[in-house]
Amino acid sequence: MLMFPTIITILSYFQSSCQGDIGKSFLSSKQNHQETCTPLDCGADDKMSSSHPSSALVLYAPPSFLEPFQQKRRTFKLSGQVVHIHQKWNELGVAAVVWDAAIVLSEYLEQEVLTGRLKINDKTIIELGAGTGLVSMAVALLGGYVISTDRQQALSILEENIKANLDGPLESARGAVTVKKLDWEESAQEFSNTFDLILGADIIYIEETFSKLLSTIKALSSNSSKVILSCRIRYDRDTRFLTMLGEFFTVSKVYTDEARGIDIYEAISVDTVAND
Repeated sequence: MLMFPTIITILSYFQSSCQGDIGKSFLSSKQNHQETCTPLDCGADDKMSSSHPSSALVLYAPPSFLEPFQQKRRTFKLSGQVVHIHQKWNELGVAAVVWDAAIVLSEYLEQEVLTGRLKINDKTIIELGAGTGLVSMAVALLGGYVISTDRQQALSILEENIKANLDGPLESARGAVTVKKLDWEESAQEFSNTFDLILGADIIYIEETFSKLLSTIKALSSNSSKVILSCRIRYDRDTRFLTMLGEFFTVSKVYTDEARGIDIYEAISVDTVAND
């Protein structure tokens, strides 16, 4: 998951991921009142409030959908193993919590591998925007060797979770995770090899990053690569990335988790399809 520390960027994420009137109300409140205050501060200066009514500060209660993110630790079961994920919402924001797209992708990969539809043994695998590392650990527990990447600001929580699980209670995992920095705004050329499998969970949500994300995927892929993306698509701007990806890959929706509102897309090289 990309790490964006400013509240404006976090709000733009919610604008593309919050559902229904609850999300809209939260956004409306935050966009109208971008400052917060303590109970002692609010209303303490009536003169200032009356002279600048548009700057009035309003207390609000965090909506219920934020509760899972504010938990210090969440527990999941992957491949029959218990995985504990530490979260740091207040410190690092969107990069340091588990999003539904990561849960759904982890479950999907497990089913695909166990049924034999997806082979990961002896495959080169990379995860983009790994965030808390849940998907990468799912791959390792299934026997895969994965490079787990994110921006520099997000690497601390990623490394913390990988070490806490794979170097501890899950050290018998058949695969392994290597953590590396990868910022889409920078060149991916330091990764000299391409990858058989490129994974991403909840990395399609900020339109300004789409061209860099596409360039990164292209740089890391070959004619034999498969890209698997788990995301919540809700607005036209979100589908724009899939259209961009479709110029170089054949993109198909392969799974939908209706309860969580998450779709999974697979993309393979257009050249590969043409040669089949």
